[in-house]
Amino acid sequence: MTVPVRRHAYIQRPFGPLQLRLATKDMESSTKLVFIVPLSGRFATFERFLSNYHFVCDKISEGVSLQLIVVYFGSNEEKDKFMSLVTSARRDSLYSSCQVNVVQVEGEFSRGIGLETGISACGEHDLLFLVDVDIVFSPAAIQRILHNTIQGTQVYFPIVFSEYSKELIPEPLKDAESFQITSDTGYWREFGFGIAAFFKSDFKKVGGFDVSIRGWGKEDVALFDKFLKTNLTVFRGPDPELLHMYHPVHCAPDLPRAQHDMCLGSQATTLGSTSSLLSFIFKNHEKAPTLNEIYKFLFAHKF
Repeated sequence: MTVPVRRHAYIQRPFGPLQLRLATKDMESSTKLVFIVPLSGRFATFERFLSNYHFVCDKISEGVSLQLIVVYFGSNEEKDKFMSLVTSARRDSLYSSCQVNVVQVEGEFSRGIGLETGISACGEHDLLFLVDVDIVFSPAAIQRILHNTIQGTQVYFPIVFSEYSKELIPEPLKDAESFQITSDTGYWREFGFGIAAFFKSDFKKVGGFDVSIRGWGKEDVALFDKFLKTNLTVFRGPDPELLHMYHPVHCAPDLPRAQHDMCLGSQATTLGSTSSLLSFIFKNHEKAPTLNEIYKFLFAHKF
């Protein structure tokens, strides 16, 4: 990485013995899967997310009920449009099988507080899917959530594929009819733990989120660490049908140092592949820039 996001230690070891688990429809019967999305603004992105959610509702197998809880922070110019969109979705008979609930919260946006608020409205045995509004998902991704979480035994932290800025994706791939997963279009968020699925009962066992964390990031890492310290199995694996669509990352200057460094690292990593960044930089400089000049140029450019 060009900027460290976190300190990593990589250990290579052979695969363990193969384990088989029978997936049957009985495992899914009477399962309630609750999507929880903390949100502030982002109307156009939420409109896309809601459309995606309704599409998946229509395709999911019988015996599984879906619910979306949006925890909306503060009041801003998009709030009225947001509430109107939700009200319209509830009225539309096409979406009658999809529950959409909104919890309004005042104050500064905090993902940890937003998720805690949404989770508090769920039942003890509900399966929770913590997701961001920037994620695009398919019915197959939802099926993997259902199969990879086991109440009292296993929690699931999928590795999502994150799209690069379209300004830095090579032209042939940028104009493709369907999104392609390549090293030039995005990267696997191996260091990301914000997208997760587990039962509420297991979430309560570890003590929930650290709600003292404010601003960008870190609350997901803290929760992941809590699960690692229990006897629950933490299952991770890349899912090609959980896509994080690109959006600019803003790092507030008043964030605590550790969070600010993590945010800058994510900002740099998310822009584009190393080859695309180098090509873009040298096209915009008459001579080879210094490392400091590269950082200043990338962070000043409005992707």
